[in-house]
This record gives sequence, structure tokens and C-alpha cells, in this order.
Amino acid sequence: MAGSSGWLGIPKGLGVVSPQQRDSGLQRNKVALRPGRSLMDWIRLTNSSQDLAGTKGLIRDVTEEELRKHNKTYDAWMVLKGKVYNVTPYMEFHPGGEEELMRGVGTDATDLFNSIHRWVNAESMLQKCLIGKYRPLSPLSSSGSINRTSGHEGDKFRKPETLGNGTSTAVKPKPRYEWSEEDTSVSLVIHTTINSIKTEHVIVDLDETELLLSIQIRQFTYQLHLDLENRVLPTYQVNAKQSSGTVELVMTKEDPEIPWSDIGTPLSGHDSCIETKNKDIHYRICELSERTQLTHDCYLFTFSFPLGTRMWIPVGHHVHLRQNIKDMDIVRSYTPVLPSVTDLKSEETETNGESVSLMIKIYPEGVLTPHLKNLEIGDSIEVSDCTGDFDDNILSRYSHLALFAAGTGITPMIRLIQRSLRDGIHVQLMFFNKKEHDIVWRSNFDELAQSCSRFEVTYVLSEPHDNWPGMRGRVRPHIIEKFLPTCEKLKQFMCICGPSPFTKATMKYLEEIGYHSSHVYVFVGL
Repeated sequence: MAGSSGWLGIPKGLGVVSPQQRDSGLQRNKVALRPGRSLMDWIRLTNSSQDLAGTKGLIRDVTEEELRKHNKTYDAWMVLKGKVYNVTPYMEFHPGGEEELMRGVGTDATDLFNSIHRWVNAESMLQKCLIGKYRPLSPLSSSGSINRTSGHEGDKFRKPETLGNGTSTAVKPKPRYEWSEEDTSVSLVIHTTINSIKTEHVIVDLDETELLLSIQIRQFTYQLHLDLENRVLPTYQVNAKQSSGTVELVMTKEDPEIPWSDIGTPLSGHDSCIETKNKDIHYRICELSERTQLTHDCYLFTFSFPLGTRMWIPVGHHVHLRQNIKDMDIVRSYTPVLPSVTDLKSEETETNGESVSLMIKIYPEGVLTPHLKNLEIGDSIEVSDCTGDFDDNILSRYSHLALFAAGTGITPMIRLIQRSLRDGIHVQLMFFNKKEHDIVWRSNFDELAQSCSRFEVTYVLSEPHDNWPGMRGRVRPHIIEKFLPTCEKLKQFMCICGPSPFTKATMKYLEEIGYHSSHVYVFVGL
């Protein structure tokens, strides 16, 4: 499912990017690499005896003045999270191309890195390229921000953050919490001050007495991290109340006879509220509980969270899978789908936040997906917090939804279709694939179209067989115009997901025929 690349060149998988982010240049194209320059080739190189850092194994401090001197393709250093790396040997392996990687060379590129893929473990990816610690000359340049005197065009990444609907949310919220005790339970109540809080904005990780509770409040994350005074059962209730803007966590005491004098001892990051883009990604070990083959190369994986974890993932958001392969942390992003195709026709099946289902295409020459294919039921992999900025509340403004998906770009559309149909919106799906056997869940889409008058699906194949009765070719203006709803443009909203060339072409054609980007949301393609 990987294919689109982020700034450092690590494939992003299926993430999301708003029109505002797209205009800021955060969506990057993948360039053709020479043979022998794949990610697996890079892993092999880092496991060799070559001196990739160019320091003969010596670790040293690097000043800001010295860092600036190494700003050429043949001599490229950059700072990530306080450490200096020689990325010169990585130039030819970078899927985004040399020009893309050079945007961070000679500077502290931490902010640039975090704005695009903070979930990537750069220390693992570039560990053999480590030169040493960064020692800037000025305290003002040690904050991890892009050095503005270096000529780097990083300012455009410092615009106020926005949600998927373009609404600025720069004001930092000031949540507070309180706790109370009953005979058999202990409760935490968090006052978020935001009346749009839903259960899907809450993530709970409870491991014996350690409690980590995170709440997404617009572009910020509020976190409680406690060592509870006494043990509680791993089953609990989470209640989000939009009217009051509160989140209540009700935990059952393991021993009701023991009174609590306090909720517990604060741990790192407790009672903190920071911008989500600056928050460390939390992973938990999850077990593969189910695997179903959907096509010749596409599978549906369901991973169960640990007993004390609950995570309800918002529509259009994604999670990251992480696995250590040949001493390197490999991370890929995937957008959750419904656990069963039958859910397309009914109200969304709740998993009580206890599992996540992912549609994953297996690439034989890939790094992570062959490993996933070989997992047995009960095997484990790390799954991150959910991330993303798509706000499905924007759909309430429109009566018609047009979806353009190519290949595994169908994944964010699955739950979006279900949510929209449930809310009375007309949905039209144009699904692009190479061959007929690549079409995922075709029979179910056809059945849904027959049973629901508000859903239409059109299949387009770029490599059809001679008897294919449907549309042929690639995305083109005349295909788009024929497909779009006949109602007025202001009532239509569009979402796009697929490989980068598909995404760019679709967006271009929509603009050419008069659709404004404010009515379009782009999910980063695969």
C-alpha cells in the first residue's frame, strides 16, 4: 500500500492532506529511483561495514556555523531532533528526489520533518549516518525550528494549523480534570471547554496501574498520565458529552474495600496540552486476530488492541504500523476500514474501540507487507495512536458527495460512504483500477448500489480485457464531467485518494471544469 513519499522519502502510506496543506507543498511526488536504490537496498547498505557518516565512527558536536557549510548534494548534513546526520549517501535512495531532500540540508530541519511525518523514527532510519549532537551558536536556534538565516524556505510551514474544513484553531484550549470515588468505582472527569468532543477523540491505554489518556481537542492533544493509586479492572466506560464538553472515564476498582486517598502519581507528560504535531507518537503492541484475502494481492487484517486499550478512530484518520526489520524500524500508515463488507449497508459496526481493520495490498518486493502476509493469528505488531485532520462534520454542508479512488485509495472511502449514506447524502464513487481482478469488494458495491438509490458506483480500468463492459482508460476531464452530480456545484463535496499522479491529475481537471479547491479534500495517495 506504500508508494507516495514524504519529505525525507519514507513512504507515507495512506495519510491525509487538506487543500491548505496541499497548497503549502506538503504533498510530494515520488520520483523514479535507479535500480538498487529501494528501501530494502538502503537497509542492506546500513547493515554493511561502510562508513556512511564519514566520521570513521567518531561522534562529535556540530555548531550551527559548521552545519551551514554542508549544504551541497555531495556534502549534505542536516539536524533532526538535536542530532546531526550526513544524508549524502541517502540522496540516491530518497523517493522524493534530491531536490526534495535538499530543502532540509544545512539547517535544523526538525520542524519540516515533524510537519510531514513526525511518526517516522529518523534515528533508526539514519542511525549509520549520525555525526553527533547539534550545538547551535545562539539559544534562539536551539528550539528545533528551521533556521531562518539559512535561506531555507521553511516559513510556509508555519502557517496557522487548520482542520479539514479550513477553520483556524490556533487558540490553545485550557482543559482541567477532577476525580471522584464511589463504593466500587473511581471516575476522572475532564473539562475540555470544547462542546464538539466525541468518543472518537479519546484514546485510553491502561496497563495495570499506569493510565495514559489522550484527548484530541482540535489541533491540540490533552494528556493525563498517571500511576493510579490502586489497581482497577481493564474494563471501563468512556463517556464524551458534547453538550458540556466533558469526557468521563469510569474505572472499576479491583478491590472495592480499599479506599483511595488520591487518584495517583503524575508521570511524564501528565496534565499537558500541546499541539498534536509536536506530540510523540505512542505505540502499543497489538495481536492479529483475523485475516481475510480480498483479491489476489489485497488482504483485510484485523488487529486487536491490548485489553486495557480503547481507541475509536475518526472517519478519514489513519494509524501507523511499526515493525523492526533487519535492525531498522519500518513504519507504514493505513486508513482503517469497516471490519466487514456487510457494514457498508448498515449502521457502522462498533468495535468498542477494541480493534482496527486495515485493507493492505501486499507487494512481494516490499519491506513491510511481505512480513504482514506471513503473520499468523496471534502474532503481534505495533500500532500507533490515530492521526489525521479530516473533519467529517464538513459533510453536513453538502447534499452530494463525489469520490475518486484509485486502487487501495479506496480505503478512506469505505467508512466515508457508510457515514454519508447514513446521514442522507447522495454518494457517487468512481473507482479506478488496472484490471478487473484488482477491484476490491466489487460485488458488495454493486449490491449496495442496487439496494440504495443514493449510492452509485462506476468502475474504470486502465488495462481491461476485451470483454470488459465498463469504462476504460485513466482519469480524464471528460470522464470526470460525465460522472459528477447534476446538482449545483455548491452542494457538492469531493474526496480524492490514489497514487500521487492520479491525485494531481484529478485535482487539476476538477479545477479546469470550475470546482474550487475548498470543495475538495485530498487524502494522500498510495
